[in-house]
Amino acid sequence: MIAETPEGGAALSIHQHGRPVVDLWGGMAARNSPWREETLLPVWSGTKGLVAACLLKLMEDRHLALDEPVARYWPEFGRNGKQSITVRQAVSHTDGLTGLSAVRIALTDILDSERMENHVAAEPEPDDARSFGCYHPLTFGWICGGLVRRIDGRSVGRFFADEFAGPLGLDLWIGLPAAENHRTGQLSLAPSWEGAAISPPGAADHDPLVWRTWANPDLFPGDLPWNTEPFHAAEIPGAGGIGSARSMSRFYAALVNGGSLDGVRVLKEATIEQSIEEIARFVDPLVGRPLVLGTGFWLQNDEPVFGPPSRAFGHPGAGVSMHGAWPELGVAFSFLPNVMLNDPNDTRAQRILATLHECAKNRRDTGQDT
Repeated sequence: MIAETPEGGAALSIHQHGRPVVDLWGGMAARNSPWREETLLPVWSGTKGLVAACLLKLMEDRHLALDEPVARYWPEFGRNGKQSITVRQAVSHTDGLTGLSAVRIALTDILDSERMENHVAAEPEPDDARSFGCYHPLTFGWICGGLVRRIDGRSVGRFFADEFAGPLGLDLWIGLPAAENHRTGQLSLAPSWEGAAISPPGAADHDPLVWRTWANPDLFPGDLPWNTEPFHAAEIPGAGGIGSARSMSRFYAALVNGGSLDGVRVLKEATIEQSIEEIARFVDPLVGRPLVLGTGFWLQNDEPVFGPPSRAFGHPGAGVSMHGAWPELGVAFSFLPNVMLNDPNDTRAQRILATLHECAKNRRDTGQDT
């Protein structure tokens, strides 16, 4: 896992039936700094799974309903023909708002979540049919975060901290406190990374949908501002979460354990079951990847993205970090590397999940997993 990226490091954490069974880390967290037990790292789009849990809490408390228009809770969102877009569409990447088309933004603009929410609200009705089944790298977070803010009054980062991270004792944040910044490792791009998200490279120059989805702004410039304190501190709900593999695994352990862990309940079991029912299934027209979506979570697809089990949920991140759970086996996992390889060429997570599945099956078959 680590030997393949000798200049970097990684952490792997696994829970089964709420108990930690694997907790590994090694390699280099940053130049001249070894990966330590307390090391934190950005989880990229793994953040979307944390945001999904915040929406589930609002749904459970009857403050939010999937089939209501987003504009019921956020009137400004309904401008420019978007009044009929539903929460169900927003949480399943089928609302057509894959990115911002009406304004060109710099990467530093995304540090201000309220400003970005206002940009999304001002967007015109989508005009490209492909966009209604297309992954939303950043706008998913701004739409869902905007819903949390307007329904509850708290930002999505504050909501997650109060309702999930605090009660479960997680080293996991959407908006890292300054006092924790010294614990963060450094991300780096491998030579294979260039153009990894977009196929074919250069498509943003002639396809407006590619441009607004993947190039407005450029998410992965060579100097990686994501390694800086302003990006760590900002609440970027589509991609800006920071934490440890141990805490990501513990988060999913609570969900796969029926919504409670160590006597602390964060969600009802029925809420979680509803969240992993399929809402949408499509092949992303820009990257060619099959996606199956529940309420904010990715579900198992034909790749299979979450390893061998047919029933799984979670959310991967760039690089390839991988976070999720297998309900039938009671397993939760998180793999968090800091060297970002080109996704199609990086099989580390899939090999880890294949080995984990074999071990979990053997434990179940021999009665050791109870």
